[in-house]
Amino acid sequence: MATPRPIPLYPTYTELKDFSFHDYPDLWDLLESGESWWMSHWLWGREFLSYTGRNKSEHTFTRFRNETERFLLWIFLIKDTPMDRLHKAM
Repeated sequence: MATPRPIPLYPTYTELKDFSFHDYPDLWDLLESGESWWMSHWLWGREFLSYTGRNKSEHTFTRFRNETERFLLWIFLIKDTPMDRLHKAM
């Protein structure tokens, strides 16, 4: 099976403050078509990034957004495992 094409999971901080799935139909389709835990993980990421955007610099927000997206896309599309079930390889 081919790996699905990844899409951006989070907008800039300014857009995240007034976020609506109506403005991001591809994101909504991705989250709704995936596993039931995808939405809760995305919401955890949004909460973390909202905190980061309020309390850190724009550059820090951008760096954290990139890493959060990369991690979530990896667990969604590659590992297909909720983050609370990931284990350190021994």
